[in-house]
Amino acid sequence: MRSYLIFRCYGPMASWGDIAVGEYRRSYAQPSKSAILGLVAAALGIRRIEEQKLHELGEAFALALCVENEGLPLRDYHTIQTPSASTGPHRTRREELAVDPAKINTLLSSREYRCDALSLVALWNNERARWSLEEVQNALREPTYTLYLGRKSCPPALPLNPHIISAADGVHEAFLTYIREHRMLTDLLTRKENTLRIFSDADADPVSAIKQYERIRRDLPHHRERWQFADREEHCTVLPRPEEDAA
Repeated sequence: MRSYLIFRCYGPMASWGDIAVGEYRRSYAQPSKSAILGLVAAALGIRRIEEQKLHELGEAFALALCVENEGLPLRDYHTIQTPSASTGPHRTRREELAVDPAKINTLLSSREYRCDALSLVALWNNERARWSLEEVQNALREPTYTLYLGRKSCPPALPLNPHIISAADGVHEAFLTYIREHRMLTDLLTRKENTLRIFSDADADPVSAIKQYERIRRDLPHHRERWQFADREEHCTVLPRPEEDAA
């Protein structure tokens, strides 16, 4: 029997970054692994410059997501001022722009968000983990740094409500147990799907569910300073929603 730490990510807006090329910054409908690891790192008090700890965190935990509601897409139009050439590190945005006005350019971009989305997140650790599930659970309840859903402008609208659940038949059973025991937490949704879609790492434990498809997501943190990500294989399975929750 394996133990899983399950918590929820819900907010009026979230952004789960897709590959960003050019002016259009898309968002996945489900949280990315890099975003979840970043959220956990912030809760534990791991700073962005602590590359080794961030790497160990990514190696320590497997991930699965249960999508309750993928939300509705929203596109936000941005204009950004930036110097035409790098002038070195700056302490503030104001300091960065305090250069010759003729050297300031304006960039146009569009950024995508998901509105009213709710996903459940499951983490389980391996023998290399330096953090226990209990440590992560306590950190999510009393985080060191502010938590957000992909972008700093997207704070959670509800507590994450982390719980450790043991399940003999895999992460899918753990998700169903969480939903049954905390059904009131998903009643906030005005629209529910008839099935639960579960996205998991390719090496997640076997499940007795119908695998819909596999895909590659470039959301595995590789180098924080250079903002580089590696490919990760993700499996999607589908389960019927518990009858008492679907009513």
